[in-house]
Amino acid sequence: MEVSSFIQLLITKATYFLFEFAPKIIGAILFFWLGLKIIKTIMKAGSQRISKTVLRSLDHRTIYIPNGKFAGETIENYSHEKLKRVDLDFSISNREDLERAKEYISNSLEKVSGVDLNSKIKIVVSDLSEFSIKLQAILFCRPCDYFSVKTNSQNALLETMKNFQVLTPMARQGIYSLSSGN
Repeated sequence: MEVSSFIQLLITKATYFLFEFAPKIIGAILFFWLGLKIIKTIMKAGSQRISKTVLRSLDHRTIYIPNGKFAGETIENYSHEKLKRVDLDFSISNREDLERAKEYISNSLEKVSGVDLNSKIKIVVSDLSEFSIKLQAILFCRPCDYFSVKTNSQNALLETMKNFQVLTPMARQGIYSLSSGN
């Protein structure tokens, strides 16, 4: 056998090998490599413990909620809404003129910065007791203004009750704080 025919035979066999077996070998290597990448990704995700959801509240607190809580519960997205409800609970004396107190308090809450005036401020009776009438003021604001509106509304409520001499019951006693000379 001549050297040139041997080289020619060697080139023929190498070409046959490249076209016949190389794609299968390369495919097996790629399959093995991708499988390792997938396993590595799963292991990495497993080490991060995907068992909780992390949220940031409006007052910059980090809140961890187990994902099991979300499985069968309804989730209400307050940040998606344009307005957030602000509830203020307070009491007045049962000797107080209810309509007068509602009017004064409503007028003062309308002046609080950030309160949405397109939504009517509501003041409703939530409970009646022997010495007091428990009221709830319901107003709305943008979610980003919630904490400042709540704080400023509470301050306005206290100031109004002092300035307009709205009687408030003393805690756990049948004694009234008399702001007026009645």
